[in-house]
Amino acid sequence: MESAEPVPGSLEFFKYAASKGVEIFYISNRRDTQEEETLVNLQKKGFPFADESHMLLREKESGKENRRSIVTRDHDVIMLLGDNLSDFSDMFDDKSTKDRNAAAKSLEKEFGFRFIVLPNPMYGDWETKGIYEGKYDWTPAQKDSIRRSKLIGY
Repeated sequence: MESAEPVPGSLEFFKYAASKGVEIFYISNRRDTQEEETLVNLQKKGFPFADESHMLLREKESGKENRRSIVTRDHDVIMLLGDNLSDFSDMFDDKSTKDRNAAAKSLEKEFGFRFIVLPNPMYGDWETKGIYEGKYDWTPAQKDSIRRSKLIGY
């Protein structure tokens, strides 16, 4: 729909990285059928390197390892940014919470240096698998009720 808003802080970070000579690639699980809309939206928002050669969208599999390897063929990757652990390594793909936690522990020195987590407050597994417990057919009223019941006040 060409209307997605940037994850807070992402546009500024990418512009800064580009100003320092860093080439940026966008590896997304948006379907390749959404390539035109995605590209137009990135360009409209002002993201650097927003072109077909820097955007690798999902064709069949949701795992990103094959797309990351395309980039590493000709580039030294200095940093991976994402809102999900699977954005960083296939070690996290299709694993239980216990296994994902163990994998994160084994890679803990990478976080904050090579792996940068950009929390996405707009959507993601935290919402669908966490808050809504893997169900996708809640009514808007039920979603509101579930969200409110899970808020923790301080």
